[in-house]
Amino acid sequence: MHKDYHIPIPSLLPTPEDYAQAEEFILPAIRKEAERFFKENGPKFDKVNIDQNLFENWSLANRIRAHFKELDLELRRFCVFVGAAGFGSNASPHVDAWANDIPMISRLNVPLFGYKGAELMWWNTYADDLRIEVRRFHLYDPVTGEEYNAFSYLSKSGQTWEAPAFSVKDPGPCWNHVELCHKLSLVGTTEMRVNITAELKTQIPWVDLVQRLEANGYC
Repeated sequence: MHKDYHIPIPSLLPTPEDYAQAEEFILPAIRKEAERFFKENGPKFDKVNIDQNLFENWSLANRIRAHFKELDLELRRFCVFVGAAGFGSNASPHVDAWANDIPMISRLNVPLFGYKGAELMWWNTYADDLRIEVRRFHLYDPVTGEEYNAFSYLSKSGQTWEAPAFSVKDPGPCWNHVELCHKLSLVGTTEMRVNITAELKTQIPWVDLVQRLEANGYC
């Protein structure tokens, strides 16, 4: 753990009940969207969309909601990121986006699969780094059957990046500081990564989030 970058939340490790419910209600939709995504984009790591209603009664989602309530945070939505096993040798540093032209400050990640062999890395620089450019692209919404405009920040092609300021291997459930340039390597993984993330409806500074986590005994 390093409070500037990454704070583990081991109490949100998925339980056998969480996995059993996911297999019944959520994972079939995730696998379907992952198959479509990899077919269109190749083996990489990125977000796929599934119906938010699938999270409604899931035991893990309920525990995440309780965690947000404990920290006096409001949940905006759940998201799903998938990554091909072994991907990452050409992964680029990036900054998450909260909205168009607004970086995301923090994100709660709870990986279901593909965390053994994964590595998260951070740099002490932000979206205004000259090596970073705006990324505008489209994502598919399986509920509407249509694509919509999406936005993030990504390293320009051919840029040289120094050694990361901090890294963590095999990260489990955790809060991550995602307004800092960071990247995920799946080079050491042997299964598809499935990562459930929870986003804040109203952003707060990272230092304020850390203070709330400290007050509740998480760090």
